[in-house]
Amino acid sequence: MKNIVLLLTCFFTSISASYCLNLKDLKSDTLKIPPYNIKLLEHFNEKIPALHSHTHAIYKDKIVMIGGRKNGLHGGKYIFNQNHTNKRIYVIDTKNWAPVSKWEVHAMSDSKIALDSKENHTSNFHDKSQFRGNNAEFFTEGKVLYLIGGLIGKDSINNPNGPNTLPLFTAIDLPALIDQVLTKTPMKSGSIRQAVDTNFALTGGEIEVMNNNVYLVFGWDFSFKAEKYSHKILSFQYQDDIDLHTLNYTFNRLCSTCWDGQSPVSNTGAFRRRDGSMSPAINPKDGSEALLYYGGVFKNGDTNFDNMIWINDSSAKELPFQMMSNVYTCQVIPVFSTSRKLTFATLLGGMRNADYTGSKNEITEMNSSNTWILPADIIQYLNVPFTNQFTTITVDADLHITQYMMPDSFPPLAKTVTIGTPKKHQEYAPVLLSDKAPVFNGTESEMLWTIDFKYKMPNGVIDFDKFIQDYPVGARLGFLHGGILSGMANLDIENDTDNQGRFSIGSRRIFEVFLVPAIK
Repeated sequence: MKNIVLLLTCFFTSISASYCLNLKDLKSDTLKIPPYNIKLLEHFNEKIPALHSHTHAIYKDKIVMIGGRKNGLHGGKYIFNQNHTNKRIYVIDTKNWAPVSKWEVHAMSDSKIALDSKENHTSNFHDKSQFRGNNAEFFTEGKVLYLIGGLIGKDSINNPNGPNTLPLFTAIDLPALIDQVLTKTPMKSGSIRQAVDTNFALTGGEIEVMNNNVYLVFGWDFSFKAEKYSHKILSFQYQDDIDLHTLNYTFNRLCSTCWDGQSPVSNTGAFRRRDGSMSPAINPKDGSEALLYYGGVFKNGDTNFDNMIWINDSSAKELPFQMMSNVYTCQVIPVFSTSRKLTFATLLGGMRNADYTGSKNEITEMNSSNTWILPADIIQYLNVPFTNQFTTITVDADLHITQYMMPDSFPPLAKTVTIGTPKKHQEYAPVLLSDKAPVFNGTESEMLWTIDFKYKMPNGVIDFDKFIQDYPVGARLGFLHGGILSGMANLDIENDTDNQGRFSIGSRRIFEVFLVPAIK
């Protein structure tokens, strides 16, 4: 314990951790303890949209938000429609990251998206559906937002045969989109480029760019006629020619372990997953880039997965460790320490698959003595409880894993919120959650990163040693926004035909996220 105190105390100096104390003197078990906490500071701006499962991008000091949903957890029968779909494009002017209360929110209906018809160029952009898509996969490269797939709800006029998953790959020039929202000036032809392929018909999957390849990890192609899971990890390269207004792509050969061998309609298979979380990672053994996928649903078509999958350029494998929390979509803070040769990943909220009974006042290893895995008959079919817990996964050079309960979590409400408003069923009477109510956050939220790129590795993982050397008392990583806000840990949604996500709603809560050294 003396060594731990000395090491952590050194983080409050400008001296690097490796200079302050030779890490080789510490036992490996001690090194595995996360050397940081993730802390939240809530801010308020009532104009910020209440959304979850949406797409976002940051360009300079502007935040763009499109798609997603405004209501809470969907009904057990997946009655998606467009009544609760976000149909507006939001541009949030942060005024060069001024206090959140001063952020200006601008909005425009997605129906008003227009390209300049006066130009002599044609565009291959034809389908606006992704602007109101739910759970699309997306990433940003420079000035361009790229979207893949997403679910579009049923609409009696515009999409009467919905809901359906979109087979679209779309590139959007952010400066042009922002300018149209702010000034109502049509975008130049070619500002939006699009490609169509059934391989892109995914929702609820995960996406990352690794070694110049785009990885599409799991997900499903959903409609009322069929549910098709990908069971695969696909990767491709793309060529986006702004001058020619074209977006092309080439899928790579599927690696031998990137498919679980099951058909799209099979209920079995290790890769029959969606709505898990994923983050970039660094392999502690050789410093190479990797991906870590956490949990997901539905194992055997019924319950959640509780293990992780390690993905690199040429393989994918399940890791023999049972997760004890955060098994559903939530935000992940990926961290790597070169001096410790350890990868860390802190998962923020979401849903849990176990009851933890240990200390919540310090970083504590989760194990069989303090954590009870919920039996399958309790957590079957979507009844995985929401959680506010933060936990950190530690991965060593042998890919051995430890999970730690963190002392911080989502705070209670600070302002009154009304949820659960029904249209038909009076037994779902509106619920007024007063301030200090113990609500649940994190599921389907989005991280708005503001950390300087020099503190990130090429794949986006935070370089802990460099970060903490420059910020010995910690600093901001970005802002966490939105997600599903629930007034109950477990929602009875199997018979919720009103599609209200009983006692849950899209959240507008926004938190400043800090990484700070752990202090004993």
